[in-house]
Amino acid sequence: MFSNTVKRADRVLLKVVLRGLLTRPLVLVVVLGLGLALGTAPAATAKSGAESATPIFWQIELASSSGDSKAGRLYLLGSIHVGPKAGWQLPKSVLDRFESAKVLVVEVDMRAGTPEEQDNAVLQHGLLPGGESIKNHISPDLYKLLGQHLKKSRRSLANINPWQPWMVATMLLTFELEKLGYPTEAGIDLDMIARVADDQRIIGLESMVEQLAFLSSMSPANQELMLRDVLLQADGIEGYFIELKEAWRLGDEARLEAVLFRELEANPELAPFYDRVIYGRNHSMCQRFHELLAGGETLFGVVGAYHLVGTRGIPACLAKRGYRVRRLRAPGNAGS
Repeated sequence: MFSNTVKRADRVLLKVVLRGLLTRPLVLVVVLGLGLALGTAPAATAKSGAESATPIFWQIELASSSGDSKAGRLYLLGSIHVGPKAGWQLPKSVLDRFESAKVLVVEVDMRAGTPEEQDNAVLQHGLLPGGESIKNHISPDLYKLLGQHLKKSRRSLANINPWQPWMVATMLLTFELEKLGYPTEAGIDLDMIARVADDQRIIGLESMVEQLAFLSSMSPANQELMLRDVLLQADGIEGYFIELKEAWRLGDEARLEAVLFRELEANPELAPFYDRVIYGRNHSMCQRFHELLAGGETLFGVVGAYHLVGTRGIPACLAKRGYRVRRLRAPGNAGS
């Protein structure tokens, strides 16, 4: 039977890490899609008090004059992985396109695997080996800073000690976002999964184990940098998160891209992380979308915005493969 610490870590990982991180240097927040004028009517299933959003939304299809009725079509929506407790209210036209799709494509299908398999994956990739302590895997000054933060937050250092630094950073950040009233349970990706009808399928681009392995394979230096940044920026997380959230909510692509990648410019030592965990996976997911589109079905994709922005994002990759990529806009969208 798992301890409360492991259960807590399982919830953090399965609902946050596997759908993106929200750290300053490793910003993994979501937004993006493609264009035609979208409506803004509220979703029929929106909860009372849901926060309205007009995220960036894309339509992608094979650029062909042959009128091939078997050619597939992809609607690609950027997801923010947390939300207000009442949820997000998306434009009706986004939801209409979702309902027209035969397949929902997400980064990870969280329904795959048994709870025991998911628990084991978290333990394998999140815990330090051999019962070691994080104290022996980070610098003394960072360990001191971690202890001070946990004491201030009234959390137990003993419960944190067995976990890898990247895991601790993720848990601490999740706690902060929940305190702000933005739990992971209200993220867009989970909401779309919950909307899947009986005649629709869900396909995961990656497995849970693959995403965990990406994170646990980060170098010790990058894991320490990630944890240090979370601790040093803890008091400013609210302002930074609001900036990201508003860029996503208003569909402001230029603002979002600037926020997402300015940390790479400020911290060039993160380049290997970006190359492997972001750009490398962009290429892999682009290839997977290409394969799925060959099946001729209408797809609705939901992935993190860090995979969708810039010249190395998934839309740009598919455009280079000959697909017609168009931004679908809702009235009130900002950005270009």
